[in-house]
Amino acid sequence: MEWKWRGVHLNDTGTPTVLEIEGVGVVRLMERVDHSWFAMLDYHLSGWTHNRDCSSYDGGRRGAEMWAQRHQERLLRQVREKRAEWARLSDSGTSGKDRLPRSQRKRWL
Repeated sequence: MEWKWRGVHLNDTGTPTVLEIEGVGVVRLMERVDHSWFAMLDYHLSGWTHNRDCSSYDGGRRGAEMWAQRHQERLLRQVREKRAEWARLSDSGTSGKDRLPRSQRKRWL
């Protein structure tokens, strides 16, 4: 399994804070206003993350990579499911509203 650290946005030139597997972010590091860091684990799961405090940015990166290694089988399965869903949505030829699952439509109207 290979991962890559990237910024949150495509044109982000700051500190890379998202750990991606096959182009899907699975961990996001966040800096608080007091300059402490925490990690959002399972970032790829909509509305479902586990937050963990980090000793520093570098400590958070190391911890995120160790966590991803421990959970690699599950993460790879979920990442591939997510990518298949994206492919299905982009190939459906319907409007964006119609492609969203019914449970998420009201949030985007």
